[in-house]
Amino acid sequence: MRKRILLVEDDEHSRNGLQLFLLAEGHGVEGVSDGWQAFRKAKEGVFDLAIVDLDLPSVLGVLVTGWDVVRILRAYSPEIPIIMMSAQDDGGIQRLVKRFKVHAFMIKPIHTEKLKACIQRLDVETAAATTVDCSVC
Repeated sequence: MRKRILLVEDDEHSRNGLQLFLLAEGHGVEGVSDGWQAFRKAKEGVFDLAIVDLDLPSVLGVLVTGWDVVRILRAYSPEIPIIMMSAQDDGGIQRLVKRFKVHAFMIKPIHTEKLKACIQRLDVETAAATTVDCSVC
């Protein structure tokens, strides 16, 4: 299923590579490099999925992390599936993944086949969650 994806990744090479892969898979992708740009995009449009880097750069001396982006995305679209990515993994990150109801967490470098499988799994989970049992209607 074609999705409109918000991709938040500060590393230009990684962002471009992921964006090209997702476009080749048939998705629409808005790629941004920091949290402030992500806020603007979230305010401007509706996305079916967000892929967010945990470690984002400061802009004009103000640090906006991937967790901040998740909070704002949840404010605009409470049910949006979110995939977080980071080069780090520890217990603290895993606790926050559960706390913020992030759908998936991926360790960098991102393998495109794993990302593709993750997106397909989210499609199945979303379809299952929206299926209505009409036997009681």
